[in-house]
Amino acid sequence: MNTNLEIEYKVLLNKDAFDALVNAYPDARTYTQTNHYFTSPVLKDKRMALRIREKNGAYEMTVKTAKVNGGRMEYNLDITKDTMDLAMNGPFPDNDITAFLKSEGVIIKDITPLASLTTIRHDVILDHGTLSIDESFYEGAHDYEVEFEISDDQGPKQWADLCATHHIDATKEAPTKLARAINAMNNHD
Repeated sequence: MNTNLEIEYKVLLNKDAFDALVNAYPDARTYTQTNHYFTSPVLKDKRMALRIREKNGAYEMTVKTAKVNGGRMEYNLDITKDTMDLAMNGPFPDNDITAFLKSEGVIIKDITPLASLTTIRHDVILDHGTLSIDESFYEGAHDYEVEFEISDDQGPKQWADLCATHHIDATKEAPTKLARAINAMNNHD
């Protein structure tokens, strides 16, 4: 299991702004990924996010803690498709992520699938972070977003410069993909 402090900026875009960004970075690495989100009463109370990401035939389980000091601690573990299938259908498998969750008071048997979200992502590695230009589909909804995950202390300045160059209004941070999927589920009923 590896860990990192994830500090990222996210802004929802309209279709025109999304297309302009994609066109500005024609050499972006493009791929499709699906995030499968899970919930439990304790995960919800602690504002922790648990997901399995399926990308290019690989699977990664991730837990993100509540936001602190501008970022979230992120714990990642590569898993197999069999482990993902167990998580989706129960019982939730034992591994380093579930050991961490147990240490946080999460009752593993209470974890259940919540929602899935598929993203067509365009990644651009920049000097001070990774720019991700996303088109996401979930619960009958469809949106566009740009994320910038900073890699050093110059990242915030590069993000500000990107926003100025591409006329992105960065004053409204986008809700997380998980929050958007939950909102769509609640409005879909």
